[in-house]
Amino acid sequence: MYNYLQSMPKKLRILNYLRFILAFICSGVQIASAAPEKGVQAKLLSSVQGTKGHQEILLGLQLTIPQGAKINAPSPENPAVAPVFEWQGSKNFKNAQVSWPQSKRYQIEGLDFYAYEKAVLIPIVYVPEKVNQSITAQAKFKYVLCQEQCVPQELSLTISLPSDRGEETVHSPLLTQAKQNSSVNPLPIEASVSFGLMVLFALLGGFILNFMPCVLPVLSLKFMSITRQEARLHKAFHYRSGLWATFAGILSSFILFGGAAMMLDSVGERIGWGLHFQQPVFLVFMIAILTLFTCNLFGLYEIALPGVVQTRLSAIFGHHFPHLVEDYLTGVFATLLATPCTAPFLGTALGYALSRSGGEIILLFSVMGMGFGLPYFIGALVPTRWLKLPKPGPWTMTLSRFLGGLLAITTIWLLWVLMGTHSLLATLVVAAAIISMIILFYVAQKRPEIRRWVWGPFFLILFTTFLPTTGDKAPASTSEVSKGLWQPLDIKKIPELVKAGKVVFIDVTADWCLTCKINKTLVLNEKKVLKTLSSSNVVAMRGDWTRYDADIKDFLDQYSRAGVPFNIVFGPKKTQGLVLSEILKKKDVLTALKRAQSD
Repeated sequence: MYNYLQSMPKKLRILNYLRFILAFICSGVQIASAAPEKGVQAKLLSSVQGTKGHQEILLGLQLTIPQGAKINAPSPENPAVAPVFEWQGSKNFKNAQVSWPQSKRYQIEGLDFYAYEKAVLIPIVYVPEKVNQSITAQAKFKYVLCQEQCVPQELSLTISLPSDRGEETVHSPLLTQAKQNSSVNPLPIEASVSFGLMVLFALLGGFILNFMPCVLPVLSLKFMSITRQEARLHKAFHYRSGLWATFAGILSSFILFGGAAMMLDSVGERIGWGLHFQQPVFLVFMIAILTLFTCNLFGLYEIALPGVVQTRLSAIFGHHFPHLVEDYLTGVFATLLATPCTAPFLGTALGYALSRSGGEIILLFSVMGMGFGLPYFIGALVPTRWLKLPKPGPWTMTLSRFLGGLLAITTIWLLWVLMGTHSLLATLVVAAAIISMIILFYVAQKRPEIRRWVWGPFFLILFTTFLPTTGDKAPASTSEVSKGLWQPLDIKKIPELVKAGKVVFIDVTADWCLTCKINKTLVLNEKKVLKTLSSSNVVAMRGDWTRYDADIKDFLDQYSRAGVPFNIVFGPKKTQGLVLSEILKKKDVLTALKRAQSD
């Protein structure tokens, strides 16, 4: 399934171009003797004047290539070097399928390469999401132009068709003939069966996320929700309502993520998983809220709405409505804190979801939310006698302090992440504000009038986002770089290293990814793995995604991955890369390194 997704056109970006380019450049063969005066001329043609009566629209990309120049074409042996079509920004778009015309084969140093020259017409079957409605096709065509040297190029083309016409154009016979003479796209658009499989992957991935190391910071929130339900059991409160509220908080948060992804995709913005942990605004907000929760669990104050508000809400929605709001917010915060990392199946489903558009994105994110909230869903269906804990007593106070400690550790972790994404100055200011809040809450236990002063340091935490950030982005590797093992991730070097017979092991990580830290501690720093990575024929590269990096995002996109951890091995026998699971195992890493060298 992974290889199938890897072949998706949207995901084949700059690395595939580089492989193609280096093959020409490193060969020492001059492709063209002189640079042409003009670049590639392109035009998007349509076989019909409008969409009326047509379930599919036959389009064609007409390219005029300068004399002596060539552009890359699909290869039967390696379709990854094909040009790429992207359709972001298109209106009324479901999918599109390209039929590649026949190309010329060139042999350089025993290697076969395929290219187009002079003029070429590429047929495209454009399938609208809604039949008999107008369309606007916005295509980005990314290719490699080889003249005296090979350089990646990009063309942007647009064509709009109304819904009130459906007659053929003068281009129809030419496009129909071109489609008959062309081969089926070797990089197929996903079939409906794969969408159903991705829905299953989304559900499984969301559920597995509950057991990933990255959810450790939210265990306190989950335990707090469970103990709240237990207290209500002994007060004859129907616990199912509280669990449904938490499930609703989780589900609505995932739907919100999906909506945001859909809107960003519609305007051509880059989207990914866990990117909110790269935003100082999100981090300082969560630090402020978690500080309040921590102080509450340590008994420094009680979280409660003003009496007038509680009375009004109870009158409108019922006596237990304020408690349901707490449960709902528990689900929201648990989701926000549990999404810096991906999980098995989830990474594949996320990459697929972020390549889709419209309602499909919302549906897949909703299914992920259902999977993540499945324990609460099941808990709401379990009989009361199965959920009972000891009656409230001294143990609840001890548990509350323990949960408060977990939240305090989570807050410290977010402070550390803030230092990497923002600055040391902001981190010190936030830490001072947190200490001030704790002192004020403690003093306010005897002098309640002081409690209102807490809002001062609380808002100070929020305003730290306006402080100047560190100019340089996060380093591309950790302290191991100085020891000569890990090199900063350099995507352009990979094809050259592989051609020289090296095995390249890549680890993409981030400070906010706890699963990444677990992988590093238990597997990558294990003695035998470390020895193998340090051998002369292995090059270890590490990319740091603590802060946003467009090159890393491009790299992840190529392999249909939306987040970290991400590990892949390249070698003479695995030139396209061998992707490892999100949860690394010593055996899998060693096997992958061996297969990349001599499969």
